[in-house]
Amino acid sequence: NGVIIPGAGSNTYTALTAGSYTVRVFSPGNALCNAVSAPVVVQVNTLPQAAVSPTGPIVFCSGNQAVISHTSVTGETYVWYKNGSPVPGANSNSLTVTNSGDYTLEVTGSNGCSRLSNVVSITANPLPSPVITPANTVTLCDGGTLSIRAEDNPSYTYQWLSNGLPLAGTNNATLAVTGSGSYSVEMVNSVSGCSNTSGVTNVTIIAPPR
Repeated sequence: NGVIIPGAGSNTYTALTAGSYTVRVFSPGNALCNAVSAPVVVQVNTLPQAAVSPTGPIVFCSGNQAVISHTSVTGETYVWYKNGSPVPGANSNSLTVTNSGDYTLEVTGSNGCSRLSNVVSITANPLPSPVITPANTVTLCDGGTLSIRAEDNPSYTYQWLSNGLPLAGTNNATLAVTGSGSYSVEMVNSVSGCSNTSGVTNVTIIAPPR
């Protein structure tokens, strides 16, 4: 812009601000012999905003999901990344997440300038995998007792179900059954809070022979 730049006395200059730049070239040994170059106009485009919310960390149980998003601006384009790799087909301003990972959004403005968002860390905790034995259908003589067992793990809490309804006071890994019904167990990870219900054991009571 016609103003001398202090310290800019070499044959190259790195422009960091917008403006019209020229260079005056002096002949060696004769400062009176000089010429001014044609101007070079430098335009500095602004970077787009790239804020993703919620900022996290986000934790949920497998089978659930979280939606993270950026406020949409006309003319912007978007690419979502998981652990540094593009998420296939994820090119809108929001992303529905079902798996663990570190997620970022690259926002490109209408002027072609891009910015990477903050990192949103998401953890999808696994569900328990309760298996009970015996499984399927069991026939029990009237007056008999059947023990149904689940994995005994101190990290889990237990709630046994009969025909889908909780059985009061049945909070151990083993259930003693004396009546007909469909029995299952709900196991809860006491650290993550994630729960899952086992398959059923069908118990049929038959009368003893006379």
